[in-house]
Amino acid sequence: MSPRTSVPLLLLLGILGCSTPQGESASGRVAPLGQQREAVGRALALALADSGLRGLVHDAMRASPLVDHRLPFETWLATPEGAPVAGAMARQSGLGVDSIMRLVHGLAPLDLYFPSRRDRATWTAGAIPLLIVEPGAIPTSIRGFDVHGTPFVRPRGPEPFPGPALMLQASEGRDRRTGPRLAGGAMIQNPREEGVGGTLTIQRPGQPAWRAQLADLGPAGAFMQLCPPGLEDDCAGGGGGGSIVGGEGVTSLNGLSVNGVDDNGIPLESNEFEFRATAYIGLQVIGQATLRLTGVDPDYHATNLRLPLLSHAPDNYAYLEVDVVETDGWPNADDHFDYIQYQPNRVFARIPLHQYDQGRWWPLKEQPRIGVFDPEKVLPQFTWVNQ
Repeated sequence: MSPRTSVPLLLLLGILGCSTPQGESASGRVAPLGQQREAVGRALALALADSGLRGLVHDAMRASPLVDHRLPFETWLATPEGAPVAGAMARQSGLGVDSIMRLVHGLAPLDLYFPSRRDRATWTAGAIPLLIVEPGAIPTSIRGFDVHGTPFVRPRGPEPFPGPALMLQASEGRDRRTGPRLAGGAMIQNPREEGVGGTLTIQRPGQPAWRAQLADLGPAGAFMQLCPPGLEDDCAGGGGGGSIVGGEGVTSLNGLSVNGVDDNGIPLESNEFEFRATAYIGLQVIGQATLRLTGVDPDYHATNLRLPLLSHAPDNYAYLEVDVVETDGWPNADDHFDYIQYQPNRVFARIPLHQYDQGRWWPLKEQPRIGVFDPEKVLPQFTWVNQ
């Protein structure tokens, strides 16, 4: 869609019930859901010309417990704090508030946030931001509006925006941060504040999947004392206390180093990494888990994380494989990071954890750039305890 092309908001009332999937139609034109999201974004950008409304957004983000201080847009607009923004969007678009809310709720859940930690640490309501809108139809460009409603298009790439840039994006998860909020004065986020969150999902053969927020679990040592719903039969003593898997211990992600990975090709946007672990005895799968870690900065370095991964530890009989993936929103393909063994032959594989790999850092390269001289982009470290 041309930078000069915008869909008149009033015309969108006729397509709110359209069932065309988001993306491009056979004719190559942007499908209605992409147009609707751009219309919502333009109305929001125009509303943000008001410094008082920017102040409401600032304060709401500052209070948000979510990773990146995100605001669940459709939920927040319906609160007393967000209602003035919804009213301003309605006035700017010529629609009623009810029509704006139907338009927003007809889309996939949207998050409003500053993708750059720098912006979260410096933005005040006096500064006028650009609004990035991701319609999902053109994966090579970044699109949005200024507060005058003028559209812009720029290629995706590592160069940051010259000023503060808000993002209105289909939600990639709404995880609560694991660390405490640090006092930051007028800042949305204190620069020293821990920003990561995520979830842990465990699947044992013949049992329902168990899932929890990392913010509710604490470090791996505390996790081992839990007996989650659905896994009671595996806990030591048949329930309550003890190891989560009856003496098999737990493997954790203890360290992580990320070198220049930008989520969705957006400059300085935080990443969502998944560590997908499978435990084997021989060829038999005895357990699987996915640790999803969100809010990971493009250049992130941390040790002593002690984030629980799999309710099993490698021993003389069992081994683990871990697949590391950085997930992206549609239409961007997920990024896979492989452990590479060059000798005795070229093998591109998941991380194979055996009992002697305790504390090892694993250098990973991003597909398809897995040559000898290509950079190592992600280095995780795994530790475990047996019981």
